[in-house]
Amino acid sequence: MKTNSIAALVSASAIALFVTSCDSKQEQVREEQLEQKADAIETNADQLRKDGENVAEMKDADADAIRKNNENAADATESSADATRKNADQRADQLDEAADDVREKK
Repeated sequence: MKTNSIAALVSASAIALFVTSCDSKQEQVREEQLEQKADAIETNADQLRKDGENVAEMKDADADAIRKNNENAADATESSADATRKNADQRADQLDEAADDVREKK
């Protein structure tokens, strides 16, 4: 009798395990929905990475343009400084000549 009750217990446990391990149609649908949701989230993540990379590349291009503009502004400033030096030298030369003229009149 003990053998029968052990066999019945093992059989009942096996049946319970089998029943609980089999997914119901509702469980399969739920799992499929969750899988689709996870796929959609991963797709959104991939798109977010792509969009982020595109924005980052545009910002890099803007930074290059700003750097270029700053270099152009720096070049323009250097040209202006060169012109100022040249004008100052010319005016100083004129003053030196005027000073020489004054000396010659002594």
